[in-house]
Amino acid sequence: MCIRSILPFFALLTAVSVQAGLPSQSAVPGGILVVPVTAATHDAPVVTYDGKRVLTLKDEGQWKAVIGLPLATKPGPVKVEIEAAGAPKETRTFAVVDKKYVEQRLKVKPSQVDLAPDDAARVEGEQKRIRGALETFSDSPPATLSLRSPVAGPRSSSFGLRRFFNGQPRSPHSGMDIAAATGTPILAPADGVVLDAGEFFFNGGTVFLDHGGGFVTMYCHLSA
Repeated sequence: MCIRSILPFFALLTAVSVQAGLPSQSAVPGGILVVPVTAATHDAPVVTYDGKRVLTLKDEGQWKAVIGLPLATKPGPVKVEIEAAGAPKETRTFAVVDKKYVEQRLKVKPSQVDLAPDDAARVEGEQKRIRGALETFSDSPPATLSLRSPVAGPRSSSFGLRRFFNGQPRSPHSGMDIAAATGTPILAPADGVVLDAGEFFFNGGTVFLDHGGGFVTMYCHLSA
């Protein structure tokens, strides 16, 4: 099975060290920005990254935005937009530094690399469905960012793994694989609402959970 925890598109479960209830900042591709909002406001500020609203939480009396950075982020400056009641719109720039991830080279069936037209059309449709789930932003904030492991087992493939199939580069692994016997129950790591579920070409059996405030988790390679 594959465990993915995403802040609109991006992984959050990678942050192991948690301070004051928030993940530690790591400004790298696949990492997390924690952005303090200086404006004092009762209502949650609207913070956007790459045109998408991101999670904001109050921590020790101050609003902070928790922003997942895509694995595809290029090292260099990134911009964050902040809008808070009673304050002018603010643009802040942060420097993202490079990070090297482990590489894996696999030999697979050619049909899994060079898709047949029908399969390619299916995958394209499923990608839109997946993005729709991962872009969900509900107003209620998550009860916690500290997730329980949804299933016991060894981690068989790590987040950020750079994969090459038959010598061709593919998108890096954006989840955490946990090996478990077929039929093992999988538990929600925190309170949430089921957004979508189904059988996908690459992911197999898949479930999406909305924990609130743009915090969405994804579970795939499920037997049922």
